[in-house]
Amino acid sequence: MNAEELVAVKEMHPTALTIWHDRMHDLNKGQLIETLLVHMSAGSLLETIGVIEADMAEEKEFDYDD
Repeated sequence: MNAEELVAVKEMHPTALTIWHDRMHDLNKGQLIETLLVHMSAGSLLETIGVIEADMAEEKEFDYDD
């Protein structure tokens, strides 16, 4: 996420983002991810997984350890 995208998220969901920032210091990373996934729509999750897979494929192109 770049700075412009973060600003857009803050404008769309100011209260939720404030709660996220408050909780991220209290919960462990696993609990934060689980909370996000529980409240994420299936479409958003699929899109996110697609982006992760694309990033992994791109990184694999530069993996010279093989």
